[in-house]
Amino acid sequence: MGELYSSGLTVNNSCESCQLDLINHDCGDGPSVFAIFILGFSVIPLAIFIEFNYQPSYLFHIILWPVIILFSSIYIIKKIKSFFIFKKFQHH
Repeated sequence: MGELYSSGLTVNNSCESCQLDLINHDCGDGPSVFAIFILGFSVIPLAIFIEFNYQPSYLFHIILWPVIILFSSIYIIKKIKSFFIFKKFQHH
């Protein structure tokens, strides 16, 4: 199975195994919007829960949440973008 991404969130120009043309794969802002909703509805309640139950220092919040949000958003955006590309070529 070929790799979809060349680096980071950059999609390859074509599939290595089946030579499917991926140059015109425009997903728009869809993956980002879904990632914002998913992370917003999961990270904010978790941060509030940790704050009220454990009351960690502000430094804990400043260090922990940006790291979690950064890596989670890249992972989620990749998955959603892959799904959008799959659905586009499935119905094209």
